[in-house]
Amino acid sequence: MSQKIRVLSEPWYDKVIRVCVYLIVAGVPAIFTPAFFSAFSMPKLALLQILTVVIMVSWGYGIFIDGKITYLKSRFNLLLLIYGIVCLISTALSVSFFSSIFGTQGRYIGVITILNFIFLAFVCFNRFRKTGHIMTFLLVNIVTSGILALYGFFQYTGVLQEGVKWSQNPLERVFGTVGHANHFGAYLGMGLVSGVLLIPLVRNRIHRILMIVLLIFIAIVIVLTGSRGALVGVFCGLFYASVVLLAGKGKRIFAFVKNRIWMFISIMFVLGILICSVSIGLLKIPLVERSVQTIGVVGKGQLPDRLSWWMSTLQMIADRPLFGYGISSFRDVYNLYRRTDYIVPGPGDMQDMITPEAAHNEYLNIGATQGIMGLVAFLLLVLFPFLGLNSDSKTSWIAVSLRSAMVVYLGQIFFSFGVITTTTLFFIFLGISSALKEEKSKTVEVDLAVPFRYAIVCSLLFIAFWYTFFSYKELMADYYYKRAQIETARGNLDKAIIAYQNTVDSHPFEYSYYQDFGDFALKSSSIGGISAETGLKFLNLAVVEYSRAIALNNHHPSTNYNKGIAEFQIYKAIKDKIYLDNAVESLSRAIMLSVNNPLYLYQSARAYMGCSEKICREKAAMSLKKALDIRPGYKDAEILLEGLR
Repeated sequence: MSQKIRVLSEPWYDKVIRVCVYLIVAGVPAIFTPAFFSAFSMPKLALLQILTVVIMVSWGYGIFIDGKITYLKSRFNLLLLIYGIVCLISTALSVSFFSSIFGTQGRYIGVITILNFIFLAFVCFNRFRKTGHIMTFLLVNIVTSGILALYGFFQYTGVLQEGVKWSQNPLERVFGTVGHANHFGAYLGMGLVSGVLLIPLVRNRIHRILMIVLLIFIAIVIVLTGSRGALVGVFCGLFYASVVLLAGKGKRIFAFVKNRIWMFISIMFVLGILICSVSIGLLKIPLVERSVQTIGVVGKGQLPDRLSWWMSTLQMIADRPLFGYGISSFRDVYNLYRRTDYIVPGPGDMQDMITPEAAHNEYLNIGATQGIMGLVAFLLLVLFPFLGLNSDSKTSWIAVSLRSAMVVYLGQIFFSFGVITTTTLFFIFLGISSALKEEKSKTVEVDLAVPFRYAIVCSLLFIAFWYTFFSYKELMADYYYKRAQIETARGNLDKAIIAYQNTVDSHPFEYSYYQDFGDFALKSSSIGGISAETGLKFLNLAVVEYSRAIALNNHHPSTNYNKGIAEFQIYKAIKDKIYLDNAVESLSRAIMLSVNNPLYLYQSARAYMGCSEKICREKAAMSLKKALDIRPGYKDAEILLEGLR
């Protein structure tokens, strides 16, 4: 009697998890829409959150059905846990609690998003064990990179502009679907380096040729981004791969390389494209233009902006070394550490109006916002997959491909910082490359009693529901904010007010929405054609919204300054000295927060000069003197000061 052999197929919920990771790799870099104010960040974050929820629910269903939790026995899981705990502690001790939870508006990398990254790394580490699945992941990433590079190239040639006036000009630097040339270059660089190293594993000759052509095209677009950090990252990634593969890490690897010498020819060709594009190209290439500008700045004896930011960041770390100021708090704290040597090329007081969102060195940024503890936890996590290499040639080759792509990111963030696209991809690479390192580790199965099954599943469902609700509200806030901008530009003030109100109702913990609502009201108060009564209502609305912003985050001089201006206007209208006292207090707070910045001193002095009270003239003179102490010859401060004497 014959017996049928039963072949166990992969459970559908495991397939769903894997497909969701593929969709994240392809969809997050690609998606964007001008329907939202943060046209690039918010759609990417929303898609990441939605797919993470699907992964979470599928994982919970698998735990319930199987009656057990399965994971790989490894220190990597512990390192993920430690980093997550450090991030939570840093958030709890943050000087700007809500910024640390949700992240700053437009970037959105708060502790919630970081925990999302950590969860993705955990899932990929414990679920991606088969070489075929990893190869599919890499090919999805490379093909997506090629398609998006093509889109960026069309952008650069003036096609596919979407009819939107972007804040940057894609004809000068390609920013593609990521929104900024530096981050788009880093994203493409990760795909380029991993793709070059996978060429030997593509057996079909036609497919191999197509991949080489695609990678050459990606290399060209990286040059068109004008991102020096991305280019440094690409060279770092290729250098790392060369050192590892040619350092005698096993005879099989050496033989694998030796028998495919044409692969190195391909690498040299890609490098040649990059080098020639820089060295023999016209000065119109953005990469060359920006480098020439930087050399010119240094030649004038000025300090490049990044160096000034780094020096400010080192002082932040020294003042609060253990857990830092809190995740995503750099912009909140920077004004207290602004240096007088921070000067950028451009007209007037451009450098005084810029508050960087990060240190433009992610390692220093982590040190300042998560402390030495956070930086050490992050570095230990990152170094884990680099320690050790398996002897099997194919697996090792894939591992080097993954790690080299990680090196691109790690090199680029030395001069910049991670965004949703690049950081998401990095943590997925981190999880999968660590799984390859630990492929011989044992799988641990923890059987669960029925009550524990229900408890875990209910907890996961609760987290998934809460995360979905939070994601929806955050998404709608950004959407309403864009509507408010549109209605304001059209002059529909009533509709703009409704849109702003919907914005703050959807995300009541984001201070910048209240500040922008206040800015709208302050500007609207002086629009021609409105009555004095209506103007006064707008001014009172501005004070209310600024006060709400300050209650959430009282670290920004601009909020206090604008509040003071609104209060001055109310005082002039109704002559109530309470508003004068409040205005003086607000402007004083703005000056106190704007260390080494003459802008708010000068602007406050001009505001005081519009008031006839004695205290105003005294404050004006004092402010102008301090502005000149910080920067002698600042604007026409000397002329104004002379007029007050």
